[in-house]
Amino acid sequence: MSPTMLWRFRPPPPRHDGTGVCWHTAAAAARRHGGMLAFDAEDFHSGEGGDGEIDAFRMRLVRRIEGRILPGCAYSTAAAPLIGKAYENAYGLHPTTLLNVFPLTMAPDRPVDRGPDGRLRAYWFSQTIGLDRGLQSFIRGMAQARTNVTLDIRGSDRWGHGGTLLALARELGIGDRVTLLPLGAPEEMARLAAPYDLGLSLETDITENRRLCLTNKIFTYLLAGIPAMMSDTPAQSTLAPELGVASMLVSLADPQGIALALDRLAAPAMLAQAKAAAWRLGHERYNWDKEKAVLIETVAAAFRDFSPILGGSIGPVIPVTSPSDPAPISTTSSGFTYPGNATYVVQVVMGGVTGTATFQWLRAGQNAF
Repeated sequence: MSPTMLWRFRPPPPRHDGTGVCWHTAAAAARRHGGMLAFDAEDFHSGEGGDGEIDAFRMRLVRRIEGRILPGCAYSTAAAPLIGKAYENAYGLHPTTLLNVFPLTMAPDRPVDRGPDGRLRAYWFSQTIGLDRGLQSFIRGMAQARTNVTLDIRGSDRWGHGGTLLALARELGIGDRVTLLPLGAPEEMARLAAPYDLGLSLETDITENRRLCLTNKIFTYLLAGIPAMMSDTPAQSTLAPELGVASMLVSLADPQGIALALDRLAAPAMLAQAKAAAWRLGHERYNWDKEKAVLIETVAAAFRDFSPILGGSIGPVIPVTSPSDPAPISTTSSGFTYPGNATYVVQVVMGGVTGTATFQWLRAGQNAF
């Protein structure tokens, strides 16, 4: 029996012409090879447009493409609960939440304790420094805080927006406390964040998608062992109770409120408690070593649902260690503990003949099987 193939895709932001080439490519590949199609939504793509006729036209095209392709997917995942809810409302999908988290191998070996020095060190990173990232509000809050707060901003300044932020800091009298840093390697993000006291995830509400998403910044900070300051978007407001003292919600329209939150966090006992909670959450809950079990079980369920169509039955998911990851397979009370970079095999029985369907998570951040 030939193996059943699963084509899983996470689209990049739709092209400006709205054609969504990779969507059609993945769907065509699944049809041609008689396989299943799966969809991973890191964003709510039809909610990424801004104001204006061009964006409105582009979003109509995205909705048309999504409406034709997504209902035929064997399963779907979403990087935030509210993104999943948006796809459910739009197309009747029922995405499984699969958070944008990272493996423990990217974490520092231990929490970084610099000791009290009278400063609160804040950190923000992204691929590109922009003016729609909430940083202006934070800088204004810094200027009003009693605490000596510093801010390091890491990312490409290809559009010159970093200079605008530095000019704002100088205008507010804190120019010596804001620094621009170059891009860092993706696999080093958690370790680069670890020496700080606070990480920033200040999403704005410029698009519907921004209101619904949970970016990887939050989970990078937790893995690094530092608390996250989050703007009060619906998605981040929903997550905050789960993070407890490892997070704080602020309004970007209220710099004074940001200042008060900074002063509260600067208290040594509060800061120690917040950092300990962040480290615990990053290592016990919000990491890929935990989250990947969600993906494995979701894929296994898709194969189980697909099997009766072929007149067969599906056995358990059996992880087979790949040569690149010789770690032993272990079992827990809830099933398998899955190593990274392993090949997973689903046993398929049809007409008395046992065959297999295989899939593999290749590496962190790669989203094709």
